Amino acid sequence: MFDESLITEIVSKLEVSEKYREFIVDKIKLIYNKIYLVLSDLRLESSKLYRAVTHLAYRGKLIRGLYSYLVSRALGADEQSSLTLSASAELYHMASLIHDDIIDKAEFRRGLESVHKKYGLEYAVIAGDTLIVYANYILSELGGGVIKILAEAGLKLADGEALEMDINLPSNIDEYNKIVYLKTASFFEGLLKASAYIAGRIGLVDDLASLGKCIGFCFQYRDDVLDYIGESNILGKPTGLDRYKPNLLTILIHRYGYTLDDAIRIADEMIAKYIEKAVAILNEIDINQYDKEVLTDLTRLLRVRVA
Repeated sequence: MFDESLITEIVSKLEVSEKYREFIVDKIKLIYNKIYLVLSDLRLESSKLYRAVTHLAYRGKLIRGLYSYLVSRALGADEQSSLTLSASAELYHMASLIHDDIIDKAEFRRGLESVHKKYGLEYAVIAGDTLIVYANYILSELGGGVIKILAEAGLKLADGEALEMDINLPSNIDEYNKIVYLKTASFFEGLLKASAYIAGRIGLVDDLASLGKCIGFCFQYRDDVLDYIGESNILGKPTGLDRYKPNLLTILIHRYGYTLDDAIRIADEMIAKYIEKAVAILNEIDINQYDKEVLTDLTRLLRVRVA
């Protein structure tokens, strides 16, 4: 079972406002409980593979799962459909983390040894594959349309991972943003499209896709900033691993002749612009005012999260 004491730590790292803290804690508990139930139903003959698959569970920030749950519920989706989508999103994400850590040769993640470090490269590869397949299996409850949306996002994510390795150094911000879109923003985009889909709000799919894209860019930009200003014990992963790879925004800005302090400031301003775009989209969507306030607050806090 997941450790509920970790939830307070997660919410603290997200800098969630006091006004909405109890509400967010409650939703995180719901999502983690769903993940626990889903993983409890996973039947594998290999106990070592099961341990590898579940190694990173119950310790993440749940940004993807939380957004999909809050948005889909605000749009009118039923509780179980929203939780199924959220849990599946987190399983997809865990798979990507396992594979990322293999590529980066990272030794720890979420405050634990990385999966390949603890269980070996072979088990880590299979664990990541298992999580992707199982996420699709769970999503089958929501219909082929949802699977197709997230499969398309998954293809973009894989393409972004490869493109990141293809490019030794981005020549400009546009090239950098292409990697960010494929590797991170496209999954948020697909997830919020799926949120509209399961709520039966097909007319909002484009708006929700735009909202997800903005959130994804904010999230990755902040990750890049945290690689410099964050502390590894708080982030739960090593800092600096991506420092000379093309996905680090601050380094790219620095190479345009700015100091690193100025690069961090400029990156923060870029985050702020995407946040305002996201908030503007939220303001136009017909949902309950309280839900709109919570989502707006959570989106604004992406700029100052510490992990």
